[in-house]
Amino acid sequence: MKEFMSSTKKSIANADLNARKNEIADRLAEISDMMREKDINARRDELLAKLNEVKEKIGHQDTPMQEKLSVRLDELEAYIKQHPITAMAIALSAGFFMGNLFRKS
Repeated sequence: MKEFMSSTKKSIANADLNARKNEIADRLAEISDMMREKDINARRDELLAKLNEVKEKIGHQDTPMQEKLSVRLDELEAYIKQHPITAMAIALSAGFFMGNLFRKS
């Protein structure tokens, strides 16, 4: 009888030990996943920072098209200042034309 109880206690102890081992293994897997996720998030943040740097560099460089557009806008502004009534008539006519065009659609 003593041997049976001793054997039963050992079985219970082994089962408890195995359960603890499984809990520890599961927890280690969770920690590993969290570490990987943090690493991925950190790398994503690094990539976004690099992307923003590139966007800023590109945004500060004037392309020939941007220069042409800037010159044309300056010319348009000068024309409006020199001929305000004509510019207003053109704007009203364009607005009237566009309004009629879209209203009939």
